[in-house]
Amino acid sequence: MVQVFVSYAHDSTEHEDDVRFLARLLVAMGIDVVLDQWEHERHDWSEWVMRAIYDADHVIVIASPRYVAAANGNGTYADRTVVHEAKALRDRLVSSWAEWTTKILPVVFPQYGPCDLPDFLTPSIADYYTLTELSSAGVEDLVRVITKQPKRVRPAVGGIPHLPPEPEADLDERRSEKQVHRGMEDYAADVSLVCLRIRSYMDEASRTTEGWGASARRLHQFHDVLKAGWHDLSAVPLPTGEDDRRSVRHWQEAYLRLVQLLDEASGRTTKIAKSPLLALLPGASLATGWSMMRANNAYSELSRRSTLLGIANPTT
Repeated sequence: MVQVFVSYAHDSTEHEDDVRFLARLLVAMGIDVVLDQWEHERHDWSEWVMRAIYDADHVIVIASPRYVAAANGNGTYADRTVVHEAKALRDRLVSSWAEWTTKILPVVFPQYGPCDLPDFLTPSIADYYTLTELSSAGVEDLVRVITKQPKRVRPAVGGIPHLPPEPEADLDERRSEKQVHRGMEDYAADVSLVCLRIRSYMDEASRTTEGWGASARRLHQFHDVLKAGWHDLSAVPLPTGEDDRRSVRHWQEAYLRLVQLLDEASGRTTKIAKSPLLALLPGASLATGWSMMRANNAYSELSRRSTLLGIANPTT
């Protein structure tokens, strides 16, 4: 389990409430959060902070004017714990810059800006995470970094195709080739034939019973059908117009996005099918539901783009 420590200043009661709500969102997504507000025993806080920082996989630093003042040496006596935290983090950055630059995650709430982060976090040249809202969707980018789930993954390197040299054509033949025009209608007609074949395989894969195991198998089959269909779809010649090509690229991106999200959803559902007790855990159910919601949104996006381009929807 990934553990994070939240470092923040007590600017106001409202700010403390926002920090605690962020922590609750992260806990609901399967992240172990260490937060001083949840400690109810007497502590040597300087020792507690040092242990929390060193034990954590990541340290979240919450931007605020009071945090900046404390980190810059202008804090009050009430800010002494924040001063200690900032000094410890600055020391870690100096001693091991590469490691701790990735471990420390500066976070900016909607009402603040990067100017509310201390200078030692170099917000002008290093990443920070602006939360558009305190919600599951608003913290998605932060959760992706903490759980090492990037939004866009570099595809695997494919095999090098065999590309024999083309024979030289005379000047008249080249001129005639340049005059050939392929419109969006031609592309839509050709690619729709492939989409209809994919749809028939999707219909076969949908004939399963209910239950976690059946849902996992169905999602996995959907993923495999769409992934196999990509080979034929990508072989259909594109239209010649640049605007048409751009529209097709957006449609292809929506298709590949759906393939990726189905793989993610089937993986999460398979885990619950193999360990039914996981379904009783709020974090696991929330994560699985989140994956399914994103896959459904991808279905809708592909359907919308197919309708706009006059292409048969390969999924329904």
